[in-house]
Amino acid sequence: MSLMKEQKHFKSCWVSASHPREAPWGEELVWSALPNVHGKIIYMEEGHRNSLKYNELKDECLFVLEGDVEVEYGSELSIKDPIMHPLKKERLTHGQSLNIQSGCPYRIKAITAAQVIEIGTGPLGHVVRIEDDYGRK
Repeated sequence: MSLMKEQKHFKSCWVSASHPREAPWGEELVWSALPNVHGKIIYMEEGHRNSLKYNELKDECLFVLEGDVEVEYGSELSIKDPIMHPLKKERLTHGQSLNIQSGCPYRIKAITAAQVIEIGTGPLGHVVRIEDDYGRK
């Protein structure tokens, strides 16, 4: 029996394009990958930070490509009971990463100008901002 008759779906490769997105703290270069997988290169200006937020459905990994950042992060319990489960702060530099599960709050602050790669799994959207220096909701 030939391979074509045995398989219902054939795996493939494809090329896709990225698109830039401006942000008050810098910019992002965003791309889609496989279904429910996306990527970004986050360019943050020194001294700026993004929103303290969590994703309802998406897991993420943030990898520091260049520069130094301070990450503020917690568990899903940090939202419901911040006294018993306070947010933590750590400084990350080139080659270090922060792994974030859905429902867990986090924020990135650029200590120096920084580039951070974000890889996310799950549907886009569903972001809940807790705090934002730029008045975004």
